[in-house]
Amino acid sequence: MTGNGRTNLVIFNKDMTVSKQYFYKVYNNKLQYLTTWSSDVISDPEFRTVMNGGPGELTVKLARRYDDFGEGNDVALQNRVELWCADNDNLSNNAQDNTLWDTGKWDRDVWDTTLKSFVKIYSGYISGYAPTIDDEEEYITITVLGYIAETSFRILKDLSGNTTVTYTTQDPGAILKDVIDKYRADGGVNINYIGSSIQMTGTKVTYTFNNNTLKECFDKIIQLCPDGWYWFMDANGYIYLNSTQSGGIDHFVTIGRDLVKYQINKRIENLINKVYVQGGGNPALFNVYSRGSSVSTYGKFENRIQDSKVTDNTSADAMAKRTLDRNQSPEVRTLLTVVDNNGIDPTYGQNIESFLVGDTIQVKNLKYGTKGTTLWNVALWDVDVWDATLSYAGADVLTIVSIDYNPDYIDIEAASRLPEITKRMEDINTALITTTQTTLPSSPTPRTV
Repeated sequence: MTGNGRTNLVIFNKDMTVSKQYFYKVYNNKLQYLTTWSSDVISDPEFRTVMNGGPGELTVKLARRYDDFGEGNDVALQNRVELWCADNDNLSNNAQDNTLWDTGKWDRDVWDTTLKSFVKIYSGYISGYAPTIDDEEEYITITVLGYIAETSFRILKDLSGNTTVTYTTQDPGAILKDVIDKYRADGGVNINYIGSSIQMTGTKVTYTFNNNTLKECFDKIIQLCPDGWYWFMDANGYIYLNSTQSGGIDHFVTIGRDLVKYQINKRIENLINKVYVQGGGNPALFNVYSRGSSVSTYGKFENRIQDSKVTDNTSADAMAKRTLDRNQSPEVRTLLTVVDNNGIDPTYGQNIESFLVGDTIQVKNLKYGTKGTTLWNVALWDVDVWDATLSYAGADVLTIVSIDYNPDYIDIEAASRLPEITKRMEDINTALITTTQTTLPSSPTPRTV
């Protein structure tokens, strides 16, 4: 129903109660409330959220005149946009008070009542807009970027303006909190953490950041965490650091009731079973590691890790072990389309707004077929390859690594292996000192041009 004003329709289920509506609250760059887009929205909300990242781009189409669309008022660069969803799943959502929800006038009053039938599913800033005349139709297309984009153009610095920041023998979780604290001390307001959103890993590391963006810092912190840790930003701009090994299953989805599409992909594109570690020192460290069973089964897939800060075998062993443990077997990823439960029959589907990246998911009502495994009963840990048939792999508990949101459904990508940060791997599970060697001064010299 894209482009037909779906955002402004009131959908009814069989009990004739309001099913789903969307409202876009708009604030200026000082976070002062301006207005709410609702009646003139002629597009559906669609956006993608990824692990080790957050909500991406959202496009909003308003039915406004080409020469009178609110430029400089609600349509202004850097204005904050929050997308709220009201449906039957959130009638008792009391997580945050708002003002006059039940009696307030849209575009005028502030909302506040402990009974709020809505939930925030996205927030970001206006990065561009394009007023358009298309034959006899006039409208404006507004591009909104999630605040995850801000992590790519803000540099980590301390209160003195130094861009070289060293953390000595600290938990990666504590480092992440301090990076965010320094961003906020530098005037940042859109990114934060709350309570226990950032977990401690139980390890201690030392690292020096030098002229790094927040995104580079976040990614490096993950590389310093034990295997299985990830970060993401939610709809409020809060940063989370969690582990997939916390246990439990967040979502059960059933074929024939919740799923309209289900696909398992098995691939060897990123398989690695032989690693060369090229380090520093004099003579330079140069080791090679391999998993013989994987090489025998799939052929040779070689990879190189270069890091001049690694000069001892213990550190090189840890890096090579993580790489081989993660990548010696084919990767299995599952694609699922989960329908929303606010349709004609609410017994079908699920509350799609409750799904987050990092959540665990399991599919029910699978036809398992014949089980087949490789060396299950005689395999050696960290040596042999385990390879279950796809029909059984689909029944595993998987981690959601990305979500594509649509009003009626979500497309989920789930995997048994977390996506690797696409940079050099530096996993230190023990107290390893990894101080960056650089010739940069601790702070830049201001100049005028």
